[in-house]
Amino acid sequence: MTRMHNRRTFLAGIAGASALSIAGCMESSGSSVRMGTGTQGSATFAASQALQSVINDSADEVRISSQETSGSGAGNFRLYDNGEIDGGGFDNYASAQAVNNTGNFADRSVDSIPYQGFFYVLSHMYIVTSPDSDIETTDDLSGKNVWLNPAGTSVRPPTDAVFENAGLYSQINPVSVDRSGLPGAIEEGRIDAAVVYGANSKALPGWVTELDTRFNFIVVTPTESFKQAIRDTSGIGYEEVSTYGWEQDIGSDEVATWTLGAQFRFGDNVSTETVQTIARVTYEQNESIIEANNIFPEYEDPSDMMAAAISDQAVHPGVAEFLKEENQWNDELSIGET
Repeated sequence: MTRMHNRRTFLAGIAGASALSIAGCMESSGSSVRMGTGTQGSATFAASQALQSVINDSADEVRISSQETSGSGAGNFRLYDNGEIDGGGFDNYASAQAVNNTGNFADRSVDSIPYQGFFYVLSHMYIVTSPDSDIETTDDLSGKNVWLNPAGTSVRPPTDAVFENAGLYSQINPVSVDRSGLPGAIEEGRIDAAVVYGANSKALPGWVTELDTRFNFIVVTPTESFKQAIRDTSGIGYEEVSTYGWEQDIGSDEVATWTLGAQFRFGDNVSTETVQTIARVTYEQNESIIEANNIFPEYEDPSDMMAAAISDQAVHPGVAEFLKEENQWNDELSIGET
């Protein structure tokens, strides 16, 4: 059985998306929740492991069972659609593609996606280059060797989309190298500019920290047309943030970024009470989760848990009930059914 829900436009500016069930019915496994975690070393895996540890220690009536998966993108959406997981980590860009049958879902769609829960990572992406480079703005990237992150990572598809919307993708030379090989490629002069990111306004990932210790960088200034391309890209956000995490001065205190949010989502087979407990313990034990995973977000208020919520896509009623309990629910968001 599939629970069908009427839904409004997925994101502002998107029209005509095909009908899709937000959260699909399958038999409940009680208070045990199977969560898809992504691969070891990923932000999703680290956040899921930290969440599982604290929930399983603090909530007698709820157990999380983390299952390593291919990632927070199409892989987890397909596992959920197949009934193999009850929830887990899902990124917003892949969610937009799943709803609209585009990208990885163009030839192989899914019938349902889980309800929104609460966010665990918000990646702020931008471009850096060498201070000795002749690159100052994104207009100067034409004809240059640009590293966009490896294929298969969650940040690559939205990055490609931003460059395509800006009319730049066909003008650059994308460099294919994994993150471990990136320092060598920079040393050999094979890369003119690179896309990097920070997480949750707290820290840089380890591979960027390594670059920080070995090379000098400056921010590539996005033009107004590039900024508009970010705003026009479905499934991501536009945000101007401080250039946090760097030990060096990268030439600017603030940078315009394209942001990718990832959320813990839960299917409609997971009861309201179970998800309400998970949300409550996550908020109340936020510090304990951060001790286990130092880049996990700090939720000063319960409403902070919804920082990456997508308009017009239903939130799991368990999360909604928790936020209502705390007088922090946003009435502009819709609530799903279990």
